[in-house]
Amino acid sequence: MTWSALSRSPAETERLASHFAARLRGGDLVLLSGTYGAGKTCFVRGLCAGLQGDPSKVSSPTFVLLNVYRCRRPLYHYDVVRLRSPHETIGMVLEQTPPEAIAAVEWGERVEGADHLRRWVVHIAWMGRKSRRIVATWHKPMCDNALRSPRARRRGRRD
Repeated sequence: MTWSALSRSPAETERLASHFAARLRGGDLVLLSGTYGAGKTCFVRGLCAGLQGDPSKVSSPTFVLLNVYRCRRPLYHYDVVRLRSPHETIGMVLEQTPPEAIAAVEWGERVEGADHLRRWVVHIAWMGRKSRRIVATWHKPMCDNALRSPRARRRGRRD
């Protein structure tokens, strides 16, 4: 499944992401990619609003690695651009994010080892000076057992 939209402003990116948030459920991973300034944090602000949280609290977690926002479903907002090992990234996300939460990861292209997880891959690309194309693709694991993270398997739960 693929979802795409064209945004002509940060406010429109937030509005589109707010509508997109209705597709998310607990345990989903949202891997965001795009150049600096493309609108990844702006998209997360919209996700927060769509999940009935306070979007004014959203800021880029570049130097703190993780921000957590209180929403209908908790929203864990990661920025992994400063991490050196993409293999460690997915382990950290799985360990830090509770199964009922949604994890949004900026610089998601650096995440390796997420093939066994339910995830949206969201790419934001510049289309001229002010417009951006947002394309989100749904990826689901090949088998039902793969929906369980290693941490959830240890606890006997399904994500």
